[in-house]
Amino acid sequence: MYSDIIRANSEGGNLLGRWTREFSSESELTIQAYYDRTDREFGIGGEVRNTFDLDAQYRFRLGERHEIIWGAGYRYSVDDVAGSPDFRLDQPSVGLQLGSTFVQDVVALIPDRLSLTAGTKLEHNDFTGFELQPSVRLAWTPDEHHTVWGSISRAVRTPSRAERGVHLYADPPQSAPQSPLPLLVPGMGNPEFDSEELLASEIGLRVSVHPRLSLDLAAFYNDYDRLYNVALLPAELRFSPSAQPYLAFPITDGNALYGETYGAEMSAIWQPLDHWRLRAQYTLLRMNLRTRGSVPSVSEASEGESPRHQASLWSDLDLGRHVEWGVGLRYVDALWAQRIPAYVQVETRLAWKPTPNCEISIVGRNLFDAHHQEFSPFLFFARNVEVDRAVYGKVVFRF
Repeated sequence: MYSDIIRANSEGGNLLGRWTREFSSESELTIQAYYDRTDREFGIGGEVRNTFDLDAQYRFRLGERHEIIWGAGYRYSVDDVAGSPDFRLDQPSVGLQLGSTFVQDVVALIPDRLSLTAGTKLEHNDFTGFELQPSVRLAWTPDEHHTVWGSISRAVRTPSRAERGVHLYADPPQSAPQSPLPLLVPGMGNPEFDSEELLASEIGLRVSVHPRLSLDLAAFYNDYDRLYNVALLPAELRFSPSAQPYLAFPITDGNALYGETYGAEMSAIWQPLDHWRLRAQYTLLRMNLRTRGSVPSVSEASEGESPRHQASLWSDLDLGRHVEWGVGLRYVDALWAQRIPAYVQVETRLAWKPTPNCEISIVGRNLFDAHHQEFSPFLFFARNVEVDRAVYGKVVFRF
């Protein structure tokens, strides 16, 4: 039903404006608005999306120990989705609204030594209604060279249109059992699909080893619930519009995945020369995710579904005359469960600042490979995606 190689095309543009009013060194108001338009074609369908977003936040001090930030935002996103015999949504065009408000208080428990940051964000979306996302963070600075911190927070990922109302149709893989009847695998969105939940805990240490060298170490533990999974439903005998019988093996979205991930992150910044800076980073990830209930699932995640090791090294060099050049290496470990080998990606960036408020840059990514694969979809009607070599320019004006 599908060709081996299908190119996905994407084009669009965006416009962002930001206004800041500083009433004093302790009071500031910022208002930001942007408009974004994207036009994507992805083989079995296409989407045109227009997004309007408005955000405002106000920062001020309350007494000698409290620094408060509060704000609100509104987003309206409307799409127009073109379907095909293999793909469609319940509604071709829908406008979605997202409203949010937040407040954060940074409390100096012991000035310049111990601080507490507490806050919460309240969102309302068109799928699950109100979502509360609180967080708290404690930082201790015993001296000018060391900072110890810890945090705990709750976050959610709300459903998408596709997870609630998509309809996909595909032939089974070649390894499927032989049958005297035609086989078809319909994928259906779940109108009851709920938000995914995360309770994240972190602890870290920042050390200033030397005026030119700093180190950051952090450990994390994430507790997940109601994660996305794909449930296998019982096979059915169905009939086409021409009364041709076929066997259907339907699948649908669910929230049956749960478990935990944990690991560590390490980073270093070293400035060997005034005009040269190096940044290095390493991440270790371990996963233990399981499926709740007795419904069979094809999406249970494991260690081999995500890279256990990732590392990067980036060099920034000031060439003078307001010209900067950066080059970096990024290593990603193999995904042995998906049979995807490890890869190294090379990136570079050349930027010129003719004025303090203007920057012109050119960026190159994946320079040493024409393309490479980063993941393999676990659903057989989804296609493998490879990342191509890319070069693009960017112009930034600040008013």
